[in-house]
Amino acid sequence: MSPAKPPADRVHRQLILSVRGHMRRKAWSVNKLADFSGLGRGYLSDVLTAKKSPTVRTLVKIADALEIEVRDLFEKPTGRSAT
Repeated sequence: MSPAKPPADRVHRQLILSVRGHMRRKAWSVNKLADFSGLGRGYLSDVLTAKKSPTVRTLVKIADALEIEVRDLFEKPTGRSAT
């Protein structure tokens, strides 16, 4: 049996799933999110593959680009389209 993941890992994983869910609803690639957020494509890719942890400033830029609140990044994706 593998050890339980630390809470920070679970939060980061949830964040990744949420960002990807919001990107999917907008039919956005990492490149598109990079364009709208002003963040580098490579950095976003590292965040979305859990190679790097985002700063609060990065979370604000991602949320602004996706037209959501930062708190929405920590909720489970519902599969509904935002209008």
